[in-house]
Amino acid sequence: MMLNLYDAFGKEENGAMCEWGLSIYAEFRGKKIVFDSGGSAVIFEKNAKALSFDLTKVDIGVLSHDHWDHSSGFSHLVNVNPAVHLFMPDDIALGGEEFQEHKKKYRIGYRYPQIDTDLIAESTQIAKGIHLIATRSVLTGVFSKYPKSHLDSEEFKGIPELSLALEAEDGSITLLVGCSHSGIENILKAAKKYFNRNINRVVGGLHLLPYDEKYIKNLVTQLKDEYGVCFVNASHCTGDVAQQLLKKSFGKNYSAFGLGDRF
Repeated sequence: MMLNLYDAFGKEENGAMCEWGLSIYAEFRGKKIVFDSGGSAVIFEKNAKALSFDLTKVDIGVLSHDHWDHSSGFSHLVNVNPAVHLFMPDDIALGGEEFQEHKKKYRIGYRYPQIDTDLIAESTQIAKGIHLIATRSVLTGVFSKYPKSHLDSEEFKGIPELSLALEAEDGSITLLVGCSHSGIENILKAAKKYFNRNINRVVGGLHLLPYDEKYIKNLVTQLKDEYGVCFVNASHCTGDVAQQLLKKSFGKNYSAFGLGDRF
């Protein structure tokens, strides 16, 4: 089961609030997982209560990347559930990667030192059927920097990013993506190489807001023909134009996935 806990569109019922950001809850193979946590700890807490979701029961938290609209709610989650195991990208800003300045090496402390935290640099399995796909964006993730240009510039060092892959007993794979700053096609390429087979379903933010119709049409065709994606449930930063083109291409196998939606 999957439930959208935080998004800018969807159902504002029982006190739930739409706001920019993303958080998806998944129950899979006996594990309760929160993938990203939205842009406000207050709204994250409010939405969890409105949707009758018990944060104290969560086993695993996964942060896709270090942007406020995906990370803010984890400050609440770790307070109410110190037993949660949190997985984050191996990012300098999160406590990963040694970096050098003036010939001295530094290492920033973990974002949440009070809980069990793993920083992930390479694609790996973290539980039975539960995998993290590690990619790195060639872009900073700032909307004004899209489409791509001058990628060899120092300001385009990019950010580490994690996607969550759920491998069912029948071998089908569902891929949860936070913002797809690495490019959804590049994330799918990395996942396909990791599993040596196609990804069946993509869920989450595809970050297609900054692109024009021609670019998106080509990308949608690539998702189907090159990577064999059969189902798409798009949310967050996918954008209205991309939502329409995905629906036209995937038909009944496509749906927008907003706050309060579940499948």
